[in-house]
Amino acid sequence: VSVPQGPDVADDRIVEMAGRSFGRVEPGPAIPDLRIQEPEQRGERTVRVEKDVQLPGVILAYRAPEATHEDAAPLNVAEYILFRGRSSRLYQRLIYQEPLATDVGGGYYLRRDPSTFTIRATGRPGVEIERVRGAILATVESLRTTPPTEREMEKARNQLMADYIFGLENNFELGYGLGSDECRSSWQDFFRFHELCIAVGVDKVAAVATSILTERNRTTG
Repeated sequence: VSVPQGPDVADDRIVEMAGRSFGRVEPGPAIPDLRIQEPEQRGERTVRVEKDVQLPGVILAYRAPEATHEDAAPLNVAEYILFRGRSSRLYQRLIYQEPLATDVGGGYYLRRDPSTFTIRATGRPGVEIERVRGAILATVESLRTTPPTEREMEKARNQLMADYIFGLENNFELGYGLGSDECRSSWQDFFRFHELCIAVGVDKVAAVATSILTERNRTTG
């Protein structure tokens, strides 16, 4: 198939070309709807790996629900409050205030099946990694004891909205977002999940911190 060059390619021409090339391809068998559900975790699990590296690292992974669960949006907001941006709680504590780490990050990974909420950090030279771990745990605990301020919530909402808008800037980001959401739930969630996150209140963030970001639900490496 000869593909027209340049930016001025009509939509109907693209549809016609796609139909001519792929329209005769027969669909395959239906994909079975497999859902993964692990047994309940009943205590913290730990693993330690010894390697010849310059700096030690730590990662904490909390078992978290799937993308369509009602706790997905509050967990996403908790991610922004804990370690998204230089004014986030973990970034402030680990990088500026103490400081203990060279970097901190992680994320709540939206998936079709149950997922994880992870926090990772690399210790500074000479800093015991257990000190980094302890500071992370104390900061996570603060979500329960010291709920997010309205300023923190406003910043999280602004960042969420900015990330959504930037995701509309080019066809790659738009296609990636639509495809990802279609795989885990529905392509329509690409346009509405940020609205669910923006509507999350302080009480919901504290609730997921209490029910999900717990020792019993954690694996530490």
